[in-house]
Amino acid sequence: MLPVVIAALITAGACWFCASHHAPMIQDDILTRTREVLGSAKIATAGLTVDGRDVVLRGVRGSREVS
Repeated sequence: MLPVVIAALITAGACWFCASHHAPMIQDDILTRTREVLGSAKIATAGLTVDGRDVVLRGVRGSREVS
């Protein structure tokens, strides 16, 4: 009986550790990376939304006058 109790405690401890030290969710990671890239290109991120692995960037394309 003692080995079963020890195995259950080890399993519970491993589950707790994994749950409390999990990696960031993929949408948080994608949002952070996308904001960094757009920010370095000086593109506004106000219309940026991330849902899972889907990224949507909404905005108005500016005009550029060539002289």
